[in-house]
Amino acid sequence: MIEAVNKAMLELHRALGVRTMFVSGAHVQRSQKRACDLINHLLEHLPSIDVLLLDDRVIFDNLTLPASANLLTGLFGILHQHGVDRITFRRGLQVKDIATLLDQLADRKSQPSQKLQPTDNIAFGFLQCSDDTDSSESPSKPQTVDGEQIAASVDNLWQDTNESEPPDPELLASTAGSIVAMVSVSDTAMVSLAAIKKHDEYTFVHSSNVAILSTLLGEALGFDSTTVHDICIAGLLHDTGKRHIPSELLNKTGALTKEEFKLLQTHPVHGARLLLGAPGIPDLAPIAAYEHHVYADGTGYPQLPQPGQLNLASRIVQLADIFDALGTHRPYRQALPLPEITEIMQRDAGVLLDKDLLDLFLEQVAPRCTPEPVPPQDMCIASTPLETGM
Repeated sequence: MIEAVNKAMLELHRALGVRTMFVSGAHVQRSQKRACDLINHLLEHLPSIDVLLLDDRVIFDNLTLPASANLLTGLFGILHQHGVDRITFRRGLQVKDIATLLDQLADRKSQPSQKLQPTDNIAFGFLQCSDDTDSSESPSKPQTVDGEQIAASVDNLWQDTNESEPPDPELLASTAGSIVAMVSVSDTAMVSLAAIKKHDEYTFVHSSNVAILSTLLGEALGFDSTTVHDICIAGLLHDTGKRHIPSELLNKTGALTKEEFKLLQTHPVHGARLLLGAPGIPDLAPIAAYEHHVYADGTGYPQLPQPGQLNLASRIVQLADIFDALGTHRPYRQALPLPEITEIMQRDAGVLLDKDLLDLFLEQVAPRCTPEPVPPQDMCIASTPLETGM
């Protein structure tokens, strides 16, 4: 029974991720029906199902669900933010009950203190908090991760990686863990790493910011902690192939020649080749390194042998890559303000970029980031993501 409950809660967790990304559609309806069917199968044997949140565990019938860690990063983590420590499913459960629940949990604009409204067949148990609670017994807040420590870790990671040697897996995992932790505890997650490093170290800063932005979007999609961690690593390593590109070309102030642009276009292939099969590198990393400059309509580079649906991690890293590139000072143009970045990216939604993913990014990720201030000088600016260059 515990395995069946675990499977049902994971399906509900996935349905929340789909509902967070898409407001409606066949995929949303299918995911909600799958979750409803699994729970109803359990309810054929029980009049109701009570699933509890206790400390860092999700429990059914006094047993910890095997997927507790994953469930706490999404479904039950959000329930906890609303003060819920028990959810009860009753016989007669319908898809509309599941839809109502997920609509409330996916509404990130609602206040965490706002109580969730039960349905005919879903009920909640709420945490009891008294005003005279001894503060010494209250759980401590997560410790803030220091941005300079992360900068030092990414710097070491970048310096230790060369054209033929992939990054150290232990340092990579530690760095990604620090970034994920920072994102989890910070309301404004875009640490000003650019202020720590020099202008000619753009790739270092850019890779750090892409990792942060990718992590934020992964969390907004409701992915489990392992997937978010892997997406963070994919963001960190998406430009690893630039080790094969001369630094003077990467920092060139004028327009690239046709030959120079062809050379630049080889960096995704070099990066994927270096990361593919390397110890400690998640599978998403070489995929994102290879695909992050390929657009939804098949344009971009490298040209895929069989154009089709890009990996979701690639699309996540791609949005983060474009957003940070447009919002960062470059030798050939000044950084753009957030409204202008939004306008440029929305212009290509549905053609070059995944529209639903972009909408979620602009709604939940972009507002949490603090771009660099833009100096007043007029300079050449990019008009489409394809012109963001590298």
